[in-house]
Amino acid sequence: MSHTFALTDTRIPLEEKVHLVSVDLNGTLINASAPEALARIAGGDAIEVARAVREHHNGSAGIVSAINYGASQIRGLSLYDFVRYWAEGSDAMPGLAGFLEGMHERGTPVVVNTTAFREVASVYKHQLGPHLVRGVIGNSLQFANGNEVLTPYAVDMLIAAYFGDSVKFGNGEVLTDYSDIAHCFPVNGTDGRSDLIDCLKGIKATGSVDYEITTEVEKFDALGKYLKSNFPWIDLSRVAHVGDALSEYPAMSYMLEEWGGVVVGFNATEGLYRSLAGTAAKPGVKGHILVSSPNFGPHRPDLRDLLEVFA
Repeated sequence: MSHTFALTDTRIPLEEKVHLVSVDLNGTLINASAPEALARIAGGDAIEVARAVREHHNGSAGIVSAINYGASQIRGLSLYDFVRYWAEGSDAMPGLAGFLEGMHERGTPVVVNTTAFREVASVYKHQLGPHLVRGVIGNSLQFANGNEVLTPYAVDMLIAAYFGDSVKFGNGEVLTDYSDIAHCFPVNGTDGRSDLIDCLKGIKATGSVDYEITTEVEKFDALGKYLKSNFPWIDLSRVAHVGDALSEYPAMSYMLEEWGGVVVGFNATEGLYRSLAGTAAKPGVKGHILVSSPNFGPHRPDLRDLLEVFA
């Protein structure tokens, strides 16, 4: 039984339309709010973080206030505990690996595009394989080794190292340059894995965020720049974005108006569904609008449901 339905006329077959899929993190790749989950394991005020995130998702508060408060309640969490938590997979959306593998088999790159912490997506990228998650766009939870604040690139390299030194990107490049985080890597005659784990345990979240995106609409400015650098041959009208919350609606509207393409409300709230349905009812709407596994229906969302969208 299909759990996906179109809100617009899909005269162009979707298998011919979509050349790259951009996916949100909270409520889409993970069945949770990353700031709330991290505040809980860090001993912060997870209830208040949940309230702040909820206000953002229903459109009554901005991103920065929610993310800043969430980060403040994560301060002191070690990078080791951060990676271990997401690697265990308890908050992954059902069907995550199957969806990514299915899209890879079909030759359609998947890029994570989130206002939340990009390091969560980096865990999945390096655990499941960078050939499955081809890129990550988002704001960075700041980590420091003592007083030395690490760059987002350095944190990504450490996450990669946790899952094995020979990490390969989709283009086959082997990840070997650890020069700016050499203190985390073994010297001759030592147990390299132990050195790395000890290092990760000593690296702590600072409670601050390095911002790339401060509004939902900026997600698509950032995505456009990413595509120009990494997939310049892909026309913007052949890009799809998948998201779940009402807060995604301004970005989805912007994408339809400026790019065309496809927007999909996956695990969509009723608010997002109603907003997308209203847009679809307007004459002359560009692109395609679909809803898959809305969260107010009887079907439990599973990311593999999206494979029928991008079949």
